[in-house]
Amino acid sequence: MRSVAMLLIGWMVGVGQAAEPPKQFSADQVMMMAGKEMTSRLYVDGGNLRTETTMERVGTMVSIVNGEQKVLWMLMPNNMYMEKPLGVEEDLSRKAWMDDEHREHLGRETVNGVECDKYRLTDAKTPTFLFTAVNTGFPVQMVTEDKSLRIEWRNVKPGPQAASLFQVPPGYQKMALPSFPGGFKLPGMK
Repeated sequence: MRSVAMLLIGWMVGVGQAAEPPKQFSADQVMMMAGKEMTSRLYVDGGNLRTETTMERVGTMVSIVNGEQKVLWMLMPNNMYMEKPLGVEEDLSRKAWMDDEHREHLGRETVNGVECDKYRLTDAKTPTFLFTAVNTGFPVQMVTEDKSLRIEWRNVKPGPQAASLFQVPPGYQKMALPSFPGGFKLPGMK
């Protein structure tokens, strides 16, 4: 399930006659797991990804993957942030998004009224399927074979995203992390 969690951020791309994968867009990302639904706002620009999730009693949590710097930032309350370098093996979501090497085209299906290309994500430990719109390449849905996790993308808007979305905002201070045996690891990361 942890590898599936890593793929929450990741998903789609066209093969063969499918549309070229979109490299710049924003969308609402709705995740359904264990009978609960969580909605996030997602921003994608090339190898950069920002996810904003508002949680009850916690507030808004923001994670930023800066592909050029190969780093993950988690923005915290009180203008603090945590930083984690991304290793190649931890960046499966962007791999699934950016290239055909990490997915297998299985055919076409209609999902939520949209004609989609269906893919099996080949790096996922749990069999996972991704559906992208045939005419645009935009993500529509990702679901595990056992249906324990489903992610849908809604209100997809193509176009470039502001570069500032993929940087730590001014005035934020890096949190000093204590030393842990084996190093500090965020949930879902190897």
